[in-house]
Amino acid sequence: MTVEVSGRGGGRAARTWDVGVVPPTPPVLEEVTPPAGPVALAQGVQGSFRCRARVPAALPGDRLAFEWMLDDRPVRREEQPAADAISDLALPPSAAGSHHLRVRVTEDGQSASIAEWTIMVAAREEAPPAATPQAVPPPEAPRVAAVPPPEPPALVSPPRLVRAPGPRYLEGRVGDPLVFQTRVEPQSTKVVYRWTVDRRWARARTPGRLEYEPTIPGRHTVRVTVAVAGETIGGDTWVVTVLEPEVAQAAPPPLREPAPPATEIAPPSAPSELAEAEVRAWLDEYARAWSRRDLSALRRMGQVRTAAEAERLERYFRSVDDLHVAVRVLALRLDGARALVELERTDTVTDPSGRRQELRLPPIRKQIERTPEGLRFTGDGGPG
Repeated sequence: MTVEVSGRGGGRAARTWDVGVVPPTPPVLEEVTPPAGPVALAQGVQGSFRCRARVPAALPGDRLAFEWMLDDRPVRREEQPAADAISDLALPPSAAGSHHLRVRVTEDGQSASIAEWTIMVAAREEAPPAATPQAVPPPEAPRVAAVPPPEPPALVSPPRLVRAPGPRYLEGRVGDPLVFQTRVEPQSTKVVYRWTVDRRWARARTPGRLEYEPTIPGRHTVRVTVAVAGETIGGDTWVVTVLEPEVAQAAPPPLREPAPPATEIAPPSAPSELAEAEVRAWLDEYARAWSRRDLSALRRMGQVRTAAEAERLERYFRSVDDLHVAVRVLALRLDGARALVELERTDTVTDPSGRRQELRLPPIRKQIERTPEGLRFTGDGGPG
């Protein structure tokens, strides 16, 4: 950046600065206790979790925020100095079944580091009711009887993972449901199945069975890790290639006789008014276009307008291995064939080293209009 000042006498003075833009750095998780992943607890037992984090080269006034979520509900939030921060969570006894615990550590409200646990709480066995005291008969005289030799103890086979038959490389289309299964023999109530899709935790309605409905075209990886009594015994992996949904071809219109020439030219019809449901559905498709890195769709939607913007966006897509974009509508006002919307975009990315980050952009204000090619961002708006 350079500023130049000219005086009345023709003299000039200039001053130059070099400005460097540094990307946000997520906090470093120094300690996660117990290690992130499956954790087994007995019913009625309190769980104890700890997360220690820091920000490299933190200033004395910098703070780290710890946000604990249990089954997508907030349970604790606290702030600590960013140079060396520790947050402990004493989890009250939970109901029997599977629970998901997540801690999100952030320093600036945008870049975050995340640790997740899958907690399996086993049901506690009830003790049998006490017997009613009975009268004790007098002891009998001892008898001599032959004592048979003790039987050898029965051999109990250790639990093992039984993989479902079928291919491990699949192909499907957007919206077509897929089912993945696995099981453990012998069966036990202490089994924990941890399902992930593209390294993100996925909730399964039934243990050992994941129903997955792909929404983004491309290549996706489905994994399951199985633990028994807190010890991992194996896992399984599937690779799914998701294709674009099929689009029905419209039949050609029937041949008609040419219409007689019109005496008057009708004025062009005005664009129809927008509906809130139509705008929200279009914004969902806008988020999916980001997630699948569809540059042509973003250009058609008015997100990309110049060659320089397209080049910057391509560099961003190449810098991450996985990208998921979520859009939340903060305000929406309809005005005939136009809509004014304020939205918030959150990018969850995985860099080439495998580190997962969550980047939340400031609120964006956009104007949407109906065009012959469909809805499109038009006019001036905030960065997006």
